[in-house]
Amino acid sequence: MITVMSEVRSLLLTDVVDSTKLAEALGDRAMAEVWAAHDRVARDLLPVWRGREIDKTDGMLLLFDAAVDAVGYALAYHRARPHYRCHSRRAPGCMWDR
Repeated sequence: MITVMSEVRSLLLTDVVDSTKLAEALGDRAMAEVWAAHDRVARDLLPVWRGREIDKTDGMLLLFDAAVDAVGYALAYHRARPHYRCHSRRAPGCMWDR
């Protein structure tokens, strides 16, 4: 008798669109602020949705045990993006600390 065990997991990929172009426009210091804000938001959501970071480049590869958690994370991530905190006024998508 063969027992087949299957565990379905969900992978989620994020991407910062045109990050190279944005980095060229902003410069290294401002782009470092954008990345720090992005990563903070993305990572803060992981425990809420039971996800794990697998890899990071200009986006993230994330693993979730259930598809519903991956979808919940994606929706929360999308809603949180405009709330990045950074200081560069040239960085689109950031709320400016006053």
